[in-house]
Amino acid sequence: ASPNTASSNEIIISVVQNVQPTVEIFADQSEICAGQKILFKASSTGGGSEPKFEWFVNNVSVQNSTSNIFSSSDLVDNDKVSCTLTSNSACASPNTASSNEIIISVVQNVQPTVEIFADQSEICAGQRVLFKAIATAGGSAPIYDWKVNSVIVQSSTDNTYSSADLVDSDNITCTLTSNSACASPNTASSNEIIISVVQNVQPTVEIFADQSEICAGQKVLFKAIATGSGSEPKFEWFVNNVSVQNSTANTFNSSDLVDNEKVSCIMTSNSACASPNTASSNEIIISVVENVQPTVEIFADQSEICA
Repeated sequence: ASPNTASSNEIIISVVQNVQPTVEIFADQSEICAGQKILFKASSTGGGSEPKFEWFVNNVSVQNSTSNIFSSSDLVDNDKVSCTLTSNSACASPNTASSNEIIISVVQNVQPTVEIFADQSEICAGQRVLFKAIATAGGSAPIYDWKVNSVIVQSSTDNTYSSADLVDSDNITCTLTSNSACASPNTASSNEIIISVVQNVQPTVEIFADQSEICAGQKVLFKAIATGSGSEPKFEWFVNNVSVQNSTANTFNSSDLVDNEKVSCIMTSNSACASPNTASSNEIIISVVENVQPTVEIFADQSEICA
């Protein structure tokens, strides 16, 4: 052999440090409504070229694949979601890693309701009515659509509505739109309030006497006939513009009247829709004839006669 020695090729050793895989999971939301889908995603290190992700709900395996994403619409309140990563990296030590745990809060679906009330349902023409809506499950900023005869007249976050333009048989309703995330459905319709509008009335009063020409000291009875007076009108009687009786009685009598005295009446109506609420009567002038003492005298054509 010449020479008798030989040198080999050189092999350079590459030493890869052992890696400890890690995995962390995230959810697009942690508080959901019942039946709502939630998406989970795993972020890993040291997973190798083709890691496996095994997803668990309450420690029960529900998905085992190379997908780092898991979704579900079947979760219930307090379900715990986690993930185990299995790395195919040759230097993974250990080759598995457990994720953090996400606890899901599930809010039960709610059905919104709305009920409306009016401060009065029978009004006079032109009178203002105030309506108020009481809602449940409306959320933090519900919308109230107020309607008159199915036509929207106000749409806002205001749960009150008022109007002085209503007419007889107008129909008031309200539709609530809830912004609660778990409202199902998110709208609700109210009860119906039908408004009764009574037309304004102008009261009248007319007085009558059982006689207008009397003897001195003779009693006269007066009576008032009223319209638009309501259930309990007041009648104020006057003699020569001086009040002599004020009560609910529509009659007045006197035996103290003298010649040419004027009797009249003002009626005050308690009808809610009286406009104005008072009315003045006609005037009756009394004629009083003074009492006379009759006398009689007799005469004869002669006072001495033959038998």
